Amino acid sequence: GLLKESVELELGNLGSAERLTGSFVIRGLEVGEQELDVALSCDQLTGIRASATVNVISGAVAMPVLAETDELSINEVDFKVYENRIMHHTDEYDDEEQLILRRGQNFSVEIALSQPVKKVDVAFRFTLRKRIGGKRHTLTLINNNVPVSDSHVQTSVDLPANMHVGRYSFLVGVRTPSQHMAFFDKDDGCTVLFNPWCKEDDVYMEDQRGLKEYVMNESGGIWVGSHRRNRPMRWDFGQFDMISLETALFLIEKIPNRFRDQAALVIRHLSSALNSEDNNGVLEGNWSGDYA
Repeated sequence: GLLKESVELELGNLGSAERLTGSFVIRGLEVGEQELDVALSCDQLTGIRASATVNVISGAVAMPVLAETDELSINEVDFKVYENRIMHHTDEYDDEEQLILRRGQNFSVEIALSQPVKKVDVAFRFTLRKRIGGKRHTLTLINNNVPVSDSHVQTSVDLPANMHVGRYSFLVGVRTPSQHMAFFDKDDGCTVLFNPWCKEDDVYMEDQRGLKEYVMNESGGIWVGSHRRNRPMRWDFGQFDMISLETALFLIEKIPNRFRDQAALVIRHLSSALNSEDNNGVLEGNWSGDYA
């Protein structure tokens, strides 16, 4: 507007502790240093009034906007570990603090921002922690125009059904329409597993009884003895013990990244990695004839 004492700009919601920077031109002001009252509103921001000292040059004002506000940052990200683990059938794993997900499935987060805005783009960047052969594998998933309520963002993302399995570093980023950006690095990352509940996954199992028996059941029986004298013996699978998961991930990280998206190739490489004879694996065969 062509105003001298006060300025109203269509810019919108900044709190008292936030900062907005930039410059613009206003015509019709007298040359020299002036104190202006400024009201801001825009698509991303709503309703703030503040004062700023500006230097008017040749009737135009170049104003570093509102020195009373902070840069955008992410205060906290709630990865909803408990809820997501239940949805992903990983809640049985012993370490209750670890985010363990299954590919081909949705998971949700809540992001707390340092200032209220109306909408943001949210990016999730996953990077495999171990690189064996080739380039480091990184996957970025983006949700656009996610609404913000009281500085909080509720959003979710679908992991691809062919996502590489293993341990990931995990970074969350947000960007406002005015291109302000902020990032949050999850220190302990996350783990992504195969998903027998997902139809698009290589390991999909339709039979619910089979899922309970072969995936979730933690104990079973094996047969021991000779072909004439044999008996069943209880066997604890222990697949939800963290030592079991850590061992499996250790072996998976020996597999080149490019093979970790296909279950058949993962199993083929794992069977090789298990062999202590050729690959310094974890299992040692006994071919001596003495099996006592």
